Amino acid sequence: MNIYIRIFLVASVSTGLYSALRGDLEQGVIHGVILGSIMTLVVAIVQRFAPKDGIHQTRTIDLPLSYDHAFDSCLAAIGTALNGKITTQDRASGLIEARTGMTWKSFGEDILITIREMDENLTQIRIASRPSLFITWVDYGKNSENVEKVFMFLSSLTNQ
Repeated sequence: MNIYIRIFLVASVSTGLYSALRGDLEQGVIHGVILGSIMTLVVAIVQRFAPKDGIHQTRTIDLPLSYDHAFDSCLAAIGTALNGKITTQDRASGLIEARTGMTWKSFGEDILITIREMDENLTQIRIASRPSLFITWVDYGKNSENVEKVFMFLSSLTNQ
């Protein structure tokens, strides 16, 4: 089912039921349709400017850094660029998992960074961001922003 129809139905039915339970069925239906329309319109406008490939974002970068330097830089990027909290780090397998806090745009995001040594001075880094709350339909571009912030932080290391 189309995301806009789902948002309209959830907003209008929940508002309508609430008003109907308070004793005014006609007002409940009117309030439900109005709120559902407003919510759908707002989400449609925001999504118009959001990335076209959904809310799960991924980007890969090759850096001319040693594996250990790249790993340490990714740890720094989580704290500096995202103000996130590292939940798991495994240098041997090249995995870093982190979580960002709740903002007005989301209930937080899960960040996964995978680091792979290509050769002695070249490391490939894959940055992925997805909503922490699995039922998230709209992220207002937050996951794309997370990936871009980490990407820019890491890219700046090679431009110094």
